[in-house]
Amino acid sequence: MMQFARAGYTDAEIQAALVAPTRQIRVRYELLGRDLQYKRDITTVSSGTITFDSGSAIMRTAAFEMHDEGIDYLSARVRPVFGLRMGDTWAEWPLGVFVLSSPERVAKAKTVSRTVEAYDLNQLLKTDGISTRLYYPAGTRYTDIVLNVLYGAGITRANIEGAEDTIAEAVEYAPGAYRLDIINELLAAINYTPIHPDANGIFIARKQRDIELSDIAYKYSTKQDSVIMGEAKEAVDYFDTPNRFIAYVSSPEVAPMWAMYENADPQSPLSTKNRQLVTEVIELRDISTQAELDAYVRRRAIEAEADLHGIDFATGLMPMHGYKDVYQFEHDVLGINEIYQETAWSMELRAGGKMQHKARRITE
Repeated sequence: MMQFARAGYTDAEIQAALVAPTRQIRVRYELLGRDLQYKRDITTVSSGTITFDSGSAIMRTAAFEMHDEGIDYLSARVRPVFGLRMGDTWAEWPLGVFVLSSPERVAKAKTVSRTVEAYDLNQLLKTDGISTRLYYPAGTRYTDIVLNVLYGAGITRANIEGAEDTIAEAVEYAPGAYRLDIINELLAAINYTPIHPDANGIFIARKQRDIELSDIAYKYSTKQDSVIMGEAKEAVDYFDTPNRFIAYVSSPEVAPMWAMYENADPQSPLSTKNRQLVTEVIELRDISTQAELDAYVRRRAIEAEADLHGIDFATGLMPMHGYKDVYQFEHDVLGINEIYQETAWSMELRAGGKMQHKARRITE
């Protein structure tokens, strides 16, 4: 989650303004070059939406309705910017950097308009098949390979948390392999998040870890100064949810490894103490160490239980959200006051627009 403090205002001042009964907001659309340098504002966008799904390869997508104004759709990048009026200035948050499709031009009355589908910068990696063989000797750090594959695509704006894990055997990738597939396979082997561009187009990946109280970045509440709109839905679904997880590595280049995690907690409704065994078997191509495999299967079990307790709700536009933000959610009618991790969100880019949130409850 992006920080609140900006434009000379503190966290508390910005948070109060975001939930104020009346607030003034705007959305600008910045035209960037391929180097992500600002060129100018696009002034003819009539509507826009952004959708974020942490489970997708292209996590952030968008659609813009705009009049034709001579944009080079092959090289242009667009960055929507949310603005909140603070006194005589605007506090602003970027909402992502997008590459554009090239839709048909449609004549409406005396203007030409387009509905433009847009995708975050992972699209560049998804479609970029390497043209020459890539070879990395045993002992090369996984994260060094990731950076090298990024650099090969001309991407230097990256924040990849360094890891000491190294590949046990030499690896090579044949021409035609897609950079996004290569990178995410390497990151999965060391229990990292998938690679994803942040709101400014910087590529991010970091070690996955247990959520702590210090990760809670915000509190949504139906009580005073609430931005929650309409109904909220809590979903609880135990049917066929696994309580035993077995993961193994199946690759001729990697020594055989396997790990098992079983939910035997009598306080859990999923526990093998409270219901029949339901097993999920996971095949992996690579993992760096047995410890990482143990951590992987444990995390999968935690996620499975968290998925049981989902929440869907709507708010006014809240611009600080990104990848798997953690927040407290309090709803007096549903009787909920728990910690959740967001898995998806979407927003209508207009004054009075609605933001939809989908999150799962964090369990101990």
